Amino acid sequence: MSLRLKLDFAGCIVFWWILELLFDANDYKLPTNYDAIGFVLNVEPALIRSVIEDFWLFVVDEKRMQDVFGDEIEQELIRNKSTKYEV
Repeated sequence: MSLRLKLDFAGCIVFWWILELLFDANDYKLPTNYDAIGFVLNVEPALIRSVIEDFWLFVVDEKRMQDVFGDEIEQELIRNKSTKYEV
């Protein structure tokens, strides 16, 4: 809730994009290169940094981050990844 209050829906969307990047990454971890993540998502690095660091939604060590939700989110992403969406 506080993510949406502070960053509106843009923060929520970035959060889910980051989870998808983590899902596709080795060991479900990403380098903490906010410029690179921002480039991939076409979002300002400051927004990426805020989503990752300000809301305790990710575990960040010196060089890598991972989500704090563990297997619960991983299983949901696996189920949703196999679902085909029509537009």
